[in-house]
Amino acid sequence: MPASGQELFQFVTAHGDLVDTAMTVFIAKDTCTLIAFPILGARVLGGMRQPFVWTGTVMASIGMLLDILSGLIVLSFRRVAESCANATHSTQQSCAVLSDIVFRYVWRVETPFIVGFLSIAVIIFSRAMFGGRFGRAIPWMGAVIGTIGIAGALIGLIQPILLLSIWYIAVGWRLLREAA
Repeated sequence: MPASGQELFQFVTAHGDLVDTAMTVFIAKDTCTLIAFPILGARVLGGMRQPFVWTGTVMASIGMLLDILSGLIVLSFRRVAESCANATHSTQQSCAVLSDIVFRYVWRVETPFIVGFLSIAVIIFSRAMFGGRFGRAIPWMGAVIGTIGIAGALIGLIQPILLLSIWYIAVGWRLLREAA
């Protein structure tokens, strides 16, 4: 992950195809998650009878929509960065400012916000899972990982989002085993 707007600019101009691929994969993953949370809440956890599950669904959906937006911003920033790389000195200075704005918005504001929203949603969903078909381990895992995610989001760390994948996989694996 970049540590500044300048690093973002340099990475995007040097590895544009990798950035495009990564952002496309993230947008596809986010779209799947955007679809999965409402289904999990409504079909599996009985969301119609549990309003807090719908709260978690809305929070997760907002997080996923914002994450898709940040992926689209980074995708479009690649084209801007490539144009700026061959521009005049004054234009390059403007691009440096734009790079810093994109970096700060995506990695310092939006992504920690997304991590927090998704972490809260995982805690809400995990609470609904206790005493049900998910046993005890998956709900506790979600509660712990969600708490770590909230703490990380509050101090600006976005890496805890990767931990949520462990919970996603555990939930999906349990549902696949039940379906088989």
